[in-house]
Amino acid sequence: MTNRVNNSDVPKVKLFTRLLKIEPASVAAISLAIADINKAYGVDHIVFDKKTQVLTVSYDSSRIEIDSIENVLIKHDVSVNHDWWTF
Repeated sequence: MTNRVNNSDVPKVKLFTRLLKIEPASVAAISLAIADINKAYGVDHIVFDKKTQVLTVSYDSSRIEIDSIENVLIKHDVSVNHDWWTF
């Protein structure tokens, strides 16, 4: 499963991309989390790769912080694996 969402109104100058390794979770929970993250002001691009369990999020760092994105994941019972592959 790959979910890809793009928002073209985010300036590319302040764009950060983070790779978040996701702990196993239901497809429904991940889909709901992605939908909520997409609504956040400043999020540009979201891709989830089910095979690798990696969520790639590109966002405007002047509008939103990674902690806010992680809080949305937590709200949907989706956990981030904080190993050294997650950056």
